[in-house]
Amino acid sequence: RKPLELGYWPGGGGDLQDDQMPFRGYYILGSWSRGKPEPMQAEGPGSYGLTVTLGENRWEDFQILLDGDKKQRLHPPQHRAPRDSLVMGPETNAQAFKWRIDGRRARPAATSSPMPALMGPEGILSLGASSSSMGAAPEVGERYRVRLRVAGKYRMVTWDRLFEVADRSSIPKSEFYVSSDWNGWTFDAMSPEGDGWHLEVLLLREGGHFQIVRNEDWSQAIGPASPHADSSACGLGPDESRGFCWSLRGSPGDVMRITLRRAADGEAWDISWERLRAEVLLPAQLEEASRPRLGVAGSWSDFGLQHELTYEGLDGARSQYSFFVAIGTEGGEAFQLFRELSWDRLIHPDGYVDGADFPHRVLESLNDGTASDLVWAIGGGSDEARVGEHFRVVVSMLDGKVKTVTWARASRVELDRAQSMGRVLGRG
Repeated sequence: RKPLELGYWPGGGGDLQDDQMPFRGYYILGSWSRGKPEPMQAEGPGSYGLTVTLGENRWEDFQILLDGDKKQRLHPPQHRAPRDSLVMGPETNAQAFKWRIDGRRARPAATSSPMPALMGPEGILSLGASSSSMGAAPEVGERYRVRLRVAGKYRMVTWDRLFEVADRSSIPKSEFYVSSDWNGWTFDAMSPEGDGWHLEVLLLREGGHFQIVRNEDWSQAIGPASPHADSSACGLGPDESRGFCWSLRGSPGDVMRITLRRAADGEAWDISWERLRAEVLLPAQLEEASRPRLGVAGSWSDFGLQHELTYEGLDGARSQYSFFVAIGTEGGEAFQLFRELSWDRLIHPDGYVDGADFPHRVLESLNDGTASDLVWAIGGGSDEARVGEHFRVVVSMLDGKVKTVTWARASRVELDRAQSMGRVLGRG
């Protein structure tokens, strides 16, 4: 039997390595903070704290950053980790592993001082956490004190529920956005109205697939339980995107009104839409609608997010598209393409393409998981990519089919222009 590994010991022992220590302090990056790290307060030797208020979700996720740097993430060894979990890192590519304070579940009884946390073959065993006890129904505005405890080389994150409840009027209201194939999986803000939110959209093409995202945070997506759902399917979340979308099943020129409301149970969401009118598309809109569109997903987002490629115009008879990407700490980035920004229509090489000079053919297939290892990989072969470098990827289409995919280091002029337009992809 594998012996238990000591994850935290309050008496300390050993020292953290230099790259595990902050210069300015520890910061929390939470689901409530819209991407802005908040400094933790020093509470005494080896203890740092921050008070967190539960918002409308009645749960909050977070990581801890060294010096507020998103490239130096402290994280638990699992997703949605509970209190009294040990600490890993700092690492750059660990966005998926977060602690979760969940007011909807049974609350663990508070402990006056941390006890050893042990990690065995089944995961984390916290000897200091007593069995959970049910309290009153969870409330928006409940407050928790999150603490990072450091004792020598040992670190642990814990939290305790406080007695006071924040004034609900002081809690920021949720904002909701539609992210869709017609807007390139970016965010269009919905307007609050009565007990719901709505958005009017003009379709340039057939169909119309979309999800709802809270606070422009893809870890708080609302979607149906099955793909291509109609309005009879309730919304689940906010949570990590499952990749399932609603489909408007509209026609070019249709103006649709999408409405979001909380379901009666307070847990799910009701989605509805209606066709308001049909508009005659302008010549520029007809030209845009006639062009093929391409999306890209890559290792910088664990292939979980899609972005639309920029149409650059014609090079002879060929249509040119492009995107820019920053090389992360692994020294390379991999990607695949999607026709018409549809997750179902995958464009990929016929093998693993290790560098721009690697010979290959471009194929298109149903995205059923069988081609998940067939990717273009920037950084290998003659690329000799270094961390932090930027590459410009160019995709060439002829007769509606992708013919070539090439890349090279971006010039300073190209990069400055791309950054000014927010077109550079990478690990955030």
